[in-house]
Amino acid sequence: LSLHDLSNLQAGEKESEIAELVARDKLKPFNLEQGIMLRAGYILLDKGKGILLFNIHHIASDGWSMRILNNEFITYYGNISQGKNDDLVPLNLQYSDYAHWQRSWLSGARFDKQLNYWQKQLDGAPAIHDLPLDFPRLEQTVRPGAMIKHCLTVPLSKQLRLFAQQHKMTPFMLLHSALSLLISKHSNSSDVVIGAPVANRIQRDFEPLIGFFANTLVLRVDTTKESVTEYLSHVKHVHNEAQTHQDIPFEKLVELCNVTRSTMHTPLFQILLSMNTAGQSKHSIADVTFSPVESEAYVSKFDLDISVEDSELGMEVAWLYDTSLFTAKHIRLLSEHFEHLLEGIIHNKASTLDALPMLSEQEYVKLTETLNDTAFDNGTKGLIHQLFEKSVQAAPEQIAMEFQGMKLSYSELNEQANRLAHYLQAQGLVGDMPVGLCVERGFVMVIGILGILKAGGAYVPLDSNLPEVRLQYMLNELKLTFVLDQNDKMRALDLPDTCKVITFDNGFVETQLSTYSSANLVTENTQRDDSLAYILYTSGSTGQPKGIKQTHRTISNLIYSQAYSENITKPLRTLQFTPYTFDVSIQELATCWFTGSCLVGISAETKRDLNTLSNVLLSENIERLFIPPAVLQFIAEQIIDAGITLPKLREIYSAGEELVITPVIDAFLGVHPTCRLWNCYGPTETHVVTMAEIVHGKSGYSASIGRPVNNTELYLLDKQGNLAPFGAVAELYLAGDGVALGYVNVNLDKGRFIEQQVFSHGNRKLYRTGDLVRYCEDGSLTFIGRVDEQVSINGFRVELGEIEQQLSTFDKVNTCVVMYRESDLGFKRLIAYIVVKEAYKNESQDALSNEFATALAGVLPSYMHPSVYVILDQLLLNANGKIDKKNLPQPESRGSQIIAPSNEIEEQLLSAMSSLLGVDEQYISVTNSFFELGLSSLKLFSCVNYINKEFALTLTVADLYKNNTVQLLAGKIKELSLVSNMLTNDNDQMSFLEDGEI
Repeated sequence: LSLHDLSNLQAGEKESEIAELVARDKLKPFNLEQGIMLRAGYILLDKGKGILLFNIHHIASDGWSMRILNNEFITYYGNISQGKNDDLVPLNLQYSDYAHWQRSWLSGARFDKQLNYWQKQLDGAPAIHDLPLDFPRLEQTVRPGAMIKHCLTVPLSKQLRLFAQQHKMTPFMLLHSALSLLISKHSNSSDVVIGAPVANRIQRDFEPLIGFFANTLVLRVDTTKESVTEYLSHVKHVHNEAQTHQDIPFEKLVELCNVTRSTMHTPLFQILLSMNTAGQSKHSIADVTFSPVESEAYVSKFDLDISVEDSELGMEVAWLYDTSLFTAKHIRLLSEHFEHLLEGIIHNKASTLDALPMLSEQEYVKLTETLNDTAFDNGTKGLIHQLFEKSVQAAPEQIAMEFQGMKLSYSELNEQANRLAHYLQAQGLVGDMPVGLCVERGFVMVIGILGILKAGGAYVPLDSNLPEVRLQYMLNELKLTFVLDQNDKMRALDLPDTCKVITFDNGFVETQLSTYSSANLVTENTQRDDSLAYILYTSGSTGQPKGIKQTHRTISNLIYSQAYSENITKPLRTLQFTPYTFDVSIQELATCWFTGSCLVGISAETKRDLNTLSNVLLSENIERLFIPPAVLQFIAEQIIDAGITLPKLREIYSAGEELVITPVIDAFLGVHPTCRLWNCYGPTETHVVTMAEIVHGKSGYSASIGRPVNNTELYLLDKQGNLAPFGAVAELYLAGDGVALGYVNVNLDKGRFIEQQVFSHGNRKLYRTGDLVRYCEDGSLTFIGRVDEQVSINGFRVELGEIEQQLSTFDKVNTCVVMYRESDLGFKRLIAYIVVKEAYKNESQDALSNEFATALAGVLPSYMHPSVYVILDQLLLNANGKIDKKNLPQPESRGSQIIAPSNEIEEQLLSAMSSLLGVDEQYISVTNSFFELGLSSLKLFSCVNYINKEFALTLTVADLYKNNTVQLLAGKIKELSLVSNMLTNDNDQMSFLEDGEI
């Protein structure tokens, strides 16, 4: 017995010292080799008053045992102090008898039957809950905890007991029903797994024993039931079945179910629910009173450990939570919602499950009105080209654009765009008419966009590098009257006679347009802010691209919101980086025009060579950048590695995919204290709808997507269309000035563009994004993921279904599924899993993969090409009859072992690929595919440029596709080097002969 005398300390000092002693004892490990699983201590507070500490290792005790120990100690103490016999009632059995029974039971037929039940019950269960966390999950051995208590009122507690009795279930079952529903609603997941302890003292003679009898049941609940009654019946069935099969020890279940262990979370479940009936809290013997002392030195064994104590004073719900995962505010919110759900269940038993109320009136107002208080009068008609014309009027001689050593002032650019607009109107262009625009980067591109907008038309970017099949589909759907074609590439397609293709190059601008007026057009009566401005095509789940019709109002509202909310008003040299087929390009242009900035154009070749991008930013004194996160990461790496800075850089806008603030991006912000970084979010159907400024000082997290821009409303709705609680994961619906007119194919509008009554805001047009988000405590949004098969790759939106649909059209493909998965090395890539038809199953995987890759290249853009093809015998199905995507295998690397370089070229290549892909050299085999290692379309050109410079070659992208391992590429380099040497020798010999003749 350890003794601690605190009697001489002041009251405040005592409290602090008690907490320290208890915390230290809790964390002190037991020496299992000594076999003593009990520690005891006494803290003397004052004469006749102290605290007795019992600490027993869980291997030798459980909660039931602690009550026995306390009661037996009090009985012993009373007997001894009063001179009575200190013997207790003899035990009929010892713990060794229980251990013997368990060992024999574990080898019997009953064990096999129970194991079969659990294996079936837990098949396909989520390995970890989807409840949103406030902090990233880390590997740790000690999990710091904190507790929040929430008392249910006496009337509510009585109602819960009565309701449970009426429905022939225990109060614990009712509490479990509400908790599972709570987790489901907050996580947007219907498959909920919770742990529940059971005493497991199956014989009466085991009840007075001290020892570890307790077991933990894994309760898996499906929250997709239609009615409250059906759901409660389901939960009751889950409990009854679990209790019938409760004898298998939890540790044995984990072992036999082959559960992957992790120090980041507990196996099978991470949320525990328990319930106790409050016993006698005080025991008095003679002149001594024993009462429990609660310690606040909490250690959390689980993410959430929720215990309910039922007493005459009501049910007290104690939430013990892992403070490395959750904030106190988050837990309080869960606790409030838990109570609301319990009230909802007992008062709405005839209701459907999804209609159960969970929000308070205050929270409802916050979600629908307070967080959507974004109304702002921009005081303008809102036409995109008017943003430009205001800058023309304010500073006509200001340089509007630079490209390849040439410059255009705002007045010069305005005049050329006006001439094009007058020309188009003379040719018959009328309001909202779409005009195809197939141009290269440079002046012609900007003149084309401005001219079409000024004429009242809507520009449609047409990328000549797209497969002809895709371009033809777009042209057939659009039925264009005009196409401005810089290099006459569209003439090769099947165009109707009614479509006029205009060779729109520098010569056309300088000569044929010169006769047209350079004055601004008067469009007050024909153009409104809801007039069509542009049509952009994105990937579509039907197998064909979707054309999105966007308005002037969307862009002008964003630009004014940037100005008034974020103070983005300064004229800054802006790099024209974004492809004009990507919606960020119009934000790039309009921001430039509104602020009177200079747009700095770069060639396609310069844009592709990211290795030189930092040099361009330096040499061109770039002050504003619009780039996807992957490019930001690339630039940050270059700058930090080189130990330099970009002294002129002031603004960066990141958009197109999830922005993760890596250590190098944070370091980049650290060395650029005058540069502001914004994370912009928004689908093409609405453009940017939220923005968040990112500050230096923290890394390793996904950046917030921020708050809504002006005149934009955000609604987070669950699967049933109900308003989701604050902090829950739910699908984002958008309303307001940013919402597009719809799709070119109006049949696609259904289910995406929705006209309906929106809470207290009347009838509104909503866009259903398919994005899962949640509110953070400060009211900003965090992006969680997608509800469908759509992903964002290097800023391009990709529907996995479109890739699958195209693969399915190939003769040899039976079935297929495409996944965007993370490799073992942490890189995400597109993987195509294909089952070929029986007649082709003898063909090699490499041959089939090459054939499918070649075929896809003819119908899909490069960013939609899978990095890896996996040929399978079959696609396994889960219990619901759906493809078991979770268990699709990771692609095997070529070769099961790391094969080291065998020559100097291979060594150089391996080192180069390690640097380019960010993979340690020790993990790269010369037989690994570069695409398996994370080579993306974004890095492809940089990779080719790097190798060409390093080896003085003219390697093409096609060469890298065909020779996509260090071993293969080294062979190709040798081959090209030999040819190069032969040509060099021949040239030298010819020069010598020519000199001799002369």
